[in-house]
Amino acid sequence: MTPLALTAFDWFALIAIGCVTLFTRIGGVFLYKLVPQEPYWKRFFEHLPTALMVALATPYLFSADWKTSAAAWSAFALSLRFSFVVAMFGGMTVIAALRWMA
Repeated sequence: MTPLALTAFDWFALIAIGCVTLFTRIGGVFLYKLVPQEPYWKRFFEHLPTALMVALATPYLFSADWKTSAAAWSAFALSLRFSFVVAMFGGMTVIAALRWMA
């Protein structure tokens, strides 16, 4: 199949997948308003970025590929001092630079 030769079913599947993704993202915003603003939930949502960073970076810390491992360690080191957005951007910059150089 060439890249632009999509059947009607392919287009339907792409649109359906896009709609499901969109509605789950939008639904999360509306469902968050239903969460009680108790101290437990406040702490839960404050630590959610930390949990996501650990879940995303940990498998790559001891990766067999040294470039991936270096990027994960740099993201980890940056996350200790800066926000997680800066840490993720730093990790992506390291992996892009290492792959570009090799």
